[in-house]
Amino acid sequence: MQHGFLRAVLAGSISLYLGSTALAESIVVVQSPFLSPVTTPYETNATLRSVHRIEYRAESPGTVHKILPPGQTFTPDSAIVVQVNPLTEVELQRSESVARELEADRDIAQLDVDDLDALLRANTVSEREANARRLRLKRAEARLETQRLEVKRLRQSVNDLTTYSARAGTIVEQQSNVGEFVGLGEPLVTAVDMSAVQYWITVPLSEAQLLNDESYITEIETGRNHTIEAIVPAGATTITIMTRAFDASNRPLGHLANSTVSIHFNRTDALIWFHRDAIIRGPSGYGIHVVGADNKTTKRSIEIKQRLGSFVGISAGIADGERVVLRGMEALNAGDTVRVAEDRTESLALDFQRLSRSSTASTD
Repeated sequence: MQHGFLRAVLAGSISLYLGSTALAESIVVVQSPFLSPVTTPYETNATLRSVHRIEYRAESPGTVHKILPPGQTFTPDSAIVVQVNPLTEVELQRSESVARELEADRDIAQLDVDDLDALLRANTVSEREANARRLRLKRAEARLETQRLEVKRLRQSVNDLTTYSARAGTIVEQQSNVGEFVGLGEPLVTAVDMSAVQYWITVPLSEAQLLNDESYITEIETGRNHTIEAIVPAGATTITIMTRAFDASNRPLGHLANSTVSIHFNRTDALIWFHRDAIIRGPSGYGIHVVGADNKTTKRSIEIKQRLGSFVGISAGIADGERVVLRGMEALNAGDTVRVAEDRTESLALDFQRLSRSSTASTD
């Protein structure tokens, strides 16, 4: 009878233990991971270049009298360089002096014929003398007109020594100085138009292979984004990326200025993304607890490929319909049955979308 009593007590204890174990199932917070393409940033230096770079050259030989310095901005049809030719200047001054003398001779000849008709009626002047005076006036006028044409030609020669701008811009390089004689065709200044500029970025071919139609450039300092206009070879192992032209005339940027930019390589493959709270750190790496459709858990090792804010991305390890444990994984073992207290998939998906539009992923 005593043995029967002990068996009954033992059986009751086992039933009580099993019952309490069933009641001690873990309560967890989970998330269903989601797929999203990877954005890989590549930070490097870019050089700002004007689309319109004009080198002004001397159209006539002459000595530089005035010249706009580097950094000086100007409007269309502005006088950029004024040259003088000493010989032409001297010749112009002499021709102007001769013209004044001929003008005085013409005035005197004009006076001689002003009252000529009255003098003829009064028989004070003979017809022959009158004709001679008229001839002197015509010759004086002809000589004066010829000299005036010469003065005009010389003045035009002086004006031709002024170089005018073809468009608005900024002087970036000065190849001649005041007082220096510049021959025909020699360089004077170089100007650029900052209203149409591009970033030029040289990258290795290994990185360039990741470029596609969705790739773009971001200025690190300002956050401005730029689309890619062209890609050209730059050497055996590099290529040059050129952005679409933009206006930098109102920004403190200069021609050939360097800026730090980030190139965004949008890969076509997608990663499995979830919140970093699911990560279990161990001596051999990272792991997660996965909950299946039967609410039983499995522990799996993972390799993090990308990070984006508070989210991590992996390439494999989670099947469709499985969820990762975000809270309550402390006492979990493989095969444990869990009860889901909260599923944060919807709210985390919204957070991830907002984050992916304003940030870039980084390699782990």
